Amino acid sequence: MPQRAHGDLLAGEVGELVGVSGTTIGQWARRGLIRSSRSEGEPRRYSVEDVAEAAVVAELLQRGVPHAAIHRAIERLAGSGSSWPLSDAWLATTEDPKPRIALRDDGEVYLLDARGWQRVAVVPPLREVRLRLRHVAA
Repeated sequence: MPQRAHGDLLAGEVGELVGVSGTTIGQWARRGLIRSSRSEGEPRRYSVEDVAEAAVVAELLQRGVPHAAIHRAIERLAGSGSSWPLSDAWLATTEDPKPRIALRDDGEVYLLDARGWQRVAVVPPLREVRLRLRHVAA
C-alpha cells in the first residue's frame, strides 16, 4: 500500500522549516534530492514528509556530505519501499574530515561507498542524523 502524504506547502515554506531558501528547495526537487509529492508542476507543492526529507538533506550537506553521496544513498535506500527513504532510515555520518553516510539496520552498521552499503566490523564514531526543523521568528 503506498504511503500517504500529508499537508500542502510551497517551497518557501519548506525552506523556512529546514533553514534554506525556497529556491534551494526547488533545486533539490529538480535534482532528485527530495520530492514534491503534492505536485510535479510549477509551483511545486510539498508534503510534511517531503519537509522531513529536506531536513535530512540539509543536515547531511551541512556536515559536508557531497551531493553525489546523498544521491547514492537515496538510490540504495529506494528498495526499502519507502516514499521518503532518507527520513525513514536510521542514518548517521562518520566524524572523518570527509564524512560518510552510515546506516544502522537490524543491529548492523553499514557505510556507503561507490559500491553501495558495506557492513563494517569495527564501527567508527558516528553522529546520528536527526530530523530538525528550524524555528522562524514571526
